[in-house]
Amino acid sequence: MSTQAGKGEHHYYLLNSPNADQEDMAPFEPRKHYLGIDAVRWYVNKQGNFLRRKMASGTCQVNLADETYEVGLGVYQLQGGARTAPFFEQPILGNRIFRGGGLTFKVFVRAIEEDSLLGGLLRDMAKASLAVVAGALGAATVTGPSAILLEAGASLTKGAKKILNEGKNAVTVFDPEGVDVSLEPTKLRGPTNYLLIHRGMELDGARLSLKPDRGGALDVFKDGAPLDDGAWILFKLRREDKYGSPRPWEKDARNVRSEVDNLLDRWKMGGIQRKNAKTALTPTDRGGANQPSLGDRVLAVVYQIRADHVLAEREATNAAGELLAVLELAREAVKENKPEEYTNGRENMVTSLYAGVKPLPLTAKIFAAEAVHLAKARSMTLVSRAAAPDLVGNTLWRTLRYVRKRDS
Repeated sequence: MSTQAGKGEHHYYLLNSPNADQEDMAPFEPRKHYLGIDAVRWYVNKQGNFLRRKMASGTCQVNLADETYEVGLGVYQLQGGARTAPFFEQPILGNRIFRGGGLTFKVFVRAIEEDSLLGGLLRDMAKASLAVVAGALGAATVTGPSAILLEAGASLTKGAKKILNEGKNAVTVFDPEGVDVSLEPTKLRGPTNYLLIHRGMELDGARLSLKPDRGGALDVFKDGAPLDDGAWILFKLRREDKYGSPRPWEKDARNVRSEVDNLLDRWKMGGIQRKNAKTALTPTDRGGANQPSLGDRVLAVVYQIRADHVLAEREATNAAGELLAVLELAREAVKENKPEEYTNGRENMVTSLYAGVKPLPLTAKIFAAEAVHLAKARSMTLVSRAAAPDLVGNTLWRTLRYVRKRDS
């Protein structure tokens, strides 16, 4: 007989992705990867008209190394006879640099008497807390995500807990103090892992699986039947190679790359003299007293990338290294009066890094130097360096292909 929600012991299970790529079982690595967390589905086993008279809601606290994120889970609702309430893979934690260290979840769920006003407040608090966390991640500095925004998120979840703890006829679904689950991300394998947090009877993890339901959303199955025991929440843990959201410098990076291309085309076709092309590509030390050269503006974008602590070292090396290589390839082509060297160098850079092999010497030297520069500049931001090899030598070329493959 299935356990009723609010009864039984707390357990957690790591479940494999139903579409796991067995050739990609790499772990999370500091300096390289991002961690993203989505809430996929949740289930509350109560008979009769329980969920017509009550509403369930909760909060989730995620600790990633020394960073703490708190979000609301919204309001649990069922429609059309559904057994589980889908989150539709609602982001709990947008992509955040994995700096090493552990990952801890604390999940709080409680049900109170149905109240349209309080239900609206809980939904609004959940949406606001998610927006706050996203903002804190997108504005991260060398010291981490914005402390002010994270405090605002914690204040919202505190308000949600207060509503749930003081609501009428409250029923505990998960432990009132929250269910604690600790994981070691470096032991997870593959781009997608699923965490099932469950309260009810103890389950045999080997008999659990994930399958899409009739609507295409993932559901948890036990021995081929939907898991209907107690209460559970399913989270997806994503290992990402790229941050995935636009950064403030990206438009400028595209513009200066295009300007270098255009300058070389004009020089090749005789529209600009060689000495003028050389002057335009040369960075100056005149500061802001004069109009900056194209070389100055390329370096200005490189400095922005280096200072963008939202990015992992590998992705920052890729972005900054490409701009520096484009500039130096152009300068070398003009110096040697061989415009074809620029075209050939650009093509070699793209094809080599895409394939994970060492590019031509000039490009290779620039990327290797940038990787060393960023490693030194960011060494204090890592919790652990031992879990990942340095981005040097052949390791650098092999790993850069993972961010290059998604570049346009």
